[in-house]
Amino acid sequence: MIPLEDTYIDVLKKASLGKSIGKKELAKSTHLKLQTINQLFNGTLIEPVILKKVCAVLDLNIQALENLIHQRNTPHIEDISGLKVFRSPFQYSEGETLFVNNYILYDTSQRTALLFDTGTDFKTVDQWLTKNKYSLRAIFITHNHRDHVYCLNDYMNLDQSIPVYSSAHTGIQCPCGITIEPNKELRFGSFNIKALETPGHTRDGVSFQVKGLERDILFVGDAIFAASQGGIMNPEDYTKALEINRRNLLSLKKTTLLAPGHGPLSTIGHERLHNPFYANFFQTH
Repeated sequence: MIPLEDTYIDVLKKASLGKSIGKKELAKSTHLKLQTINQLFNGTLIEPVILKKVCAVLDLNIQALENLIHQRNTPHIEDISGLKVFRSPFQYSEGETLFVNNYILYDTSQRTALLFDTGTDFKTVDQWLTKNKYSLRAIFITHNHRDHVYCLNDYMNLDQSIPVYSSAHTGIQCPCGITIEPNKELRFGSFNIKALETPGHTRDGVSFQVKGLERDILFVGDAIFAASQGGIMNPEDYTKALEINRRNLLSLKKTTLLAPGHGPLSTIGHERLHNPFYANFFQTH
């Protein structure tokens, strides 16, 4: 079982950063002592009344955040036929190693495969493809952060004719790089793939909605995680990202599988209820 990417402290920090509300301003807005805010953010003080005040200012759902604190309502998704999940380590900073997801979507009848982001472990994916006799038909990139494109050159060295689909803003240079337009639909065998713009965490953020398996799948990169989302530093970008994610992603069928760049698989329905960034909106709409 892949653990959640973010703790409740990460969620608080990302919301504060996105709304550009520092600890002093948060203390003033909540009528709490700065020491109390510091204790909340370093994990040494967790009290419902304090959380409620902070969540009100940061527009986070208090129940979803408390569930995250106590590890309640963590999504548990069974294996999906046609989808292979890979998780590889990434040296984020000195002394800090994170893990990034990438995915293979495969068609057993045609022995073809599609890759969504590259992760950091080319060898494991390549060996899996070879062992199972799948031919890689295309690569889809959600955004141009190093952990998501780390092995792209390895795949190009393997076969430069493999098309690489990404946003016009991504800046990726490769022999068969293809800009995929928003809402553009592609057909690969039994799979229908639609590009959805999801900027915010990065300007080039794009998610891919795939139909063709037992349930629809969304490959979302860092747009949304189970119970969290990627960090956004600019308040204007943060506000727009929340609206875009609600409109382009969370408005889709509740049963749609959500495949994020970090953390476990989830569903649209689960995140509407249990993601602290979005649960308030969907409780009132």
